[in-house]
Amino acid sequence: MKRLLIGVLLISASPLYANAQPTTLTLDEKSSSQSKQVDALMASWFKSDAPGAAVMVIKNGRTLHSKSYGLANRETKEAFGLDTPSLIGSMTKQFVAMAVMILAERGNLSFDDPLTKFFPEFSLPGQKITIRHLLNHTSGLPEFEDLLHNRMKVDFVTGKKGRIEVTAKDALTAYAQLKEARFKPGERYEYNNGGYVVLSHVVEKASGKSFSNFIRETIFQPLEMDNSFFAEEPRLKAAHRAIGYFREWHGLKVSDYLDVLKLYNGSASIFSTAEDLLKWDQALYTEKLVKESTLKESITPGKLNDGRVLNYGFGWELFRSKGTLYIMHAGGWGGFKSFIFRIPDQRFAVIALSNSGQFNQLKATQEIARIYLGAYLDVIPIPK
Repeated sequence: MKRLLIGVLLISASPLYANAQPTTLTLDEKSSSQSKQVDALMASWFKSDAPGAAVMVIKNGRTLHSKSYGLANRETKEAFGLDTPSLIGSMTKQFVAMAVMILAERGNLSFDDPLTKFFPEFSLPGQKITIRHLLNHTSGLPEFEDLLHNRMKVDFVTGKKGRIEVTAKDALTAYAQLKEARFKPGERYEYNNGGYVVLSHVVEKASGKSFSNFIRETIFQPLEMDNSFFAEEPRLKAAHRAIGYFREWHGLKVSDYLDVLKLYNGSASIFSTAEDLLKWDQALYTEKLVKESTLKESITPGKLNDGRVLNYGFGWELFRSKGTLYIMHAGGWGGFKSFIFRIPDQRFAVIALSNSGQFNQLKATQEIARIYLGAYLDVIPIPK
């Protein structure tokens, strides 16, 4: 560092550079340089004949980087595009939370309503699970996979045991028959896919519509997210979507987990595209879906009974560093990876989708954010 500083001082003192003007990159030139850095980073993960990815970087409503890499389908050689539907996994939870907020604004429910208001059969002795508990992952419910595996002997590779089909309603039934929670609601945080499966049924009860139809009518259609859909829909069979790949000891294998997604419903079953998620990101700066005051609920950290603050809101992981709020969520299932990283104060976001189970979407998103924001990001609180 000292050697570099001396060099700079010598150059500025030299007659040759006495009248030289400092070089300033324009925004377009700087963006182009940063995009090349992103390309180099992504090249370390994705080759032309490998599973692929799509990446978008947005700041102040302007797309600074928008590019796809590799293949959506290795068998047909179809390229992974910005418009390629890919499973977003647990990023689905932020859409479930939005559906709940829409219903709250309509007066169909309250965040502090007990779950028994919609499902009286959820009557655990001495427990009062609320909608807020489910949103914050503090309900005390066990993971539904464990319940169904123990009681129904489900094969989670195929979603079947013999010819028995398993659905989200089976998860609801298993929870209704539960005699004991893992802990008292609000006592601690425990990430739980099942809580959001239950929330999808709450949405159905409160709206009088199927969960997927409600999401489609209140979120996808208003935002023109035309290439977003649920795994249960016929569009899943369409050729124009990504195929998930994961690596086994003998090499890449096409994911065969999708049949079981009907079980996950509100937890992890949405397919979307980088282009559609850009629309989603931009809508969160507006009141297109809910009022600003309601939206703030989703990015307000939950609290435990003893007052401890969580790093989770409604479908979003939340971290604050040096006064800056970071909002994010990852998804991963059956060879698919997804991540969205947002800094509302900077109007900045990175969106990444991939059909490679080997893609480290957390590390990639962190490094991409650093390329664009540099020293501003002294600390990016993304797990390593």
